[in-house]
Amino acid sequence: MDITYFGPLPPHPGGIAQHGHNLAEGLSGRGNRVQRLSWRTLYPPRLYPGRTADRGRPPHERNSELADWWAPSSWVRAGWRAAAGDALVVPWVTAFHAPAVISALAAAQGTRRILVVHNARPHERHPGDTAALRTALHLVDGVLCHADAIRDDVRELAPGMPCTVVAHPPNLPLTPGRPPPTEPLRVLVFGYVRAYKGVEDALVAVRAAADRGASIELTIAGEFWEPIERWEELLRRQGLTEQVVLRPGYVPDAEVAELFASHHLLLAPYRSATQSGTIPLARAAGRPVVATDVGGLGEAVADGLDGRLVPPQDPGAMADAMLEVRDGFEAYRTASQDRRTDWGHVAEAVTALMRR
Repeated sequence: MDITYFGPLPPHPGGIAQHGHNLAEGLSGRGNRVQRLSWRTLYPPRLYPGRTADRGRPPHERNSELADWWAPSSWVRAGWRAAAGDALVVPWVTAFHAPAVISALAAAQGTRRILVVHNARPHERHPGDTAALRTALHLVDGVLCHADAIRDDVRELAPGMPCTVVAHPPNLPLTPGRPPPTEPLRVLVFGYVRAYKGVEDALVAVRAAADRGASIELTIAGEFWEPIERWEELLRRQGLTEQVVLRPGYVPDAEVAELFASHHLLLAPYRSATQSGTIPLARAAGRPVVATDVGGLGEAVADGLDGRLVPPQDPGAMADAMLEVRDGFEAYRTASQDRRTDWGHVAEAVTALMRR
C-alpha cells in the first residue's frame, strides 16, 4: 500500500517522534511505500520551553518537513498528499495539535485513515479536549493504541470504533547491559519532569528508603518544566543533596543506553498516566520497573515478575517496592529481558485496521 505518516519525526526530540519513526520503518519493512510528513515547527517557543531537536540524530532521508503550527494551509496539504495514496496514519497526542490533525484527516477523504491515540485524556485538561478527539474519531476508520485503558476511553467517545491494542515496543534499540554493583541501589527517573509525573513523590520515597538504612541514589534525567532552582531547593530542604542527582535537559538518543546501563531500576512515580514509553526502554535494557498503578502502566509491568506496581502518591509503598526489587534483583532483571515486543507487531496491527 501507499501509506502516509503525518506526525513529529526525528530530529524532533521525544518519544512521539521516536514512535513515529519506528512505526514508519515497520510499515516500510512490510513492503509498503511510506511517505513521511513531519513538522518544521511544532509549538510556539513560549508554550514549549525545551529543546526542539536532538542534534545528534539527523532526519531520515525520506522525511519531508511540511507542517508548521501557525500555518493551517500546511495541515491541509498534508491531507491532500495522503489522499493520493491508500492510507493516512496520524498520531493523537495533545489537543494543541487537534486542529492540524482534524484538518489533515478531513482533507484526506477517500483514503483509509488510522489514528494512533497516545493520550485520550490529556494530562492537563482544557475546555474542548474531549470534543476535539470525538471530532477526529468521526473522521477515521480505525484506532491503534498501546493500553486497554486508552481503548476504553476511545470507545466511550466513539462506540463501535475498530480499535486495536498492541503492547508498546521500545522506542530505541537498547540491549541489556551489565548492571553496576548493587551498593548503592541506583534508581532512575527518566523523561519530561512535569507535575503529573509524581517526581516529588519519588524524592519522599528515596528519603524513606534512606531512613531505613538503605544505600540508595536517584537520578532525575530529562527536561524540567519548572525552574531547576525549585528542585535544588527541594533537595536541600529534604536533605537529599547527596542521594539525588539532577540531570536537566533532553537526553540525546545516543546517551540513553549508557544511562539505563548505569542504573538498577526505573522508577515511574506517575500520579496520572495513560501509558509510558520509558517502561519498554527499561525492559529492553534489562532493567526492572517500579511504577504506580495508574492508566495503562499496570498493563506494562508484570507485578512481582519484571517489576512492582504500587498505589499512586504512596512514597512508603514505593520505598518498599524499590528495596524488594533490590533484594531480588537478578530474578527481576532476567524477567525484564524476557518480556519484549517489536515494531513489526505494531505495523501489522495498523495494516490490519486499514484492510478492514
